[in-house]
Amino acid sequence: MLTEKKLLASRSSDYMSEKQLAFFKNRLETLRQQVMENLASFRDVIAVNEIEPDPLDTACHEEIKQITYMGVKRDTELLHQIEASLDRIHNHEYGFCEETGEPIGLARLLANPNATLSTEALDSIENKQRIEGHIQTQEPNSFTAEG
Repeated sequence: MLTEKKLLASRSSDYMSEKQLAFFKNRLETLRQQVMENLASFRDVIAVNEIEPDPLDTACHEEIKQITYMGVKRDTELLHQIEASLDRIHNHEYGFCEETGEPIGLARLLANPNATLSTEALDSIENKQRIEGHIQTQEPNSFTAEG
């Protein structure tokens, strides 16, 4: 089995070879299993419907449920990302930037196995958003609805 160290030492011509795809598939399937276990434990917390005589205890339970709902939302989104990554592996599209088609890079995929953009493409998108955000925040001040 390929290790992280061996993966990072791979030749660039081996990028997204069958061995590398198998490495990331295994990593993503392990992550998917962990997320599914988290979701199951969240369901257990949500299923508890204890009515406490003390309003403070009731408020505490409600706060725990709200935090749990946020965890469910986060993990559900992560599960969708993992499934999409596994689909890209199946289609041999994994590891390549959706914007440029260039390799995302092994180090970036190790840090974030669900990455779909290269760092260059991500920087470009963030710069465009900053510029558009800057323009959008100035536009309402330029024109007023008052006549």
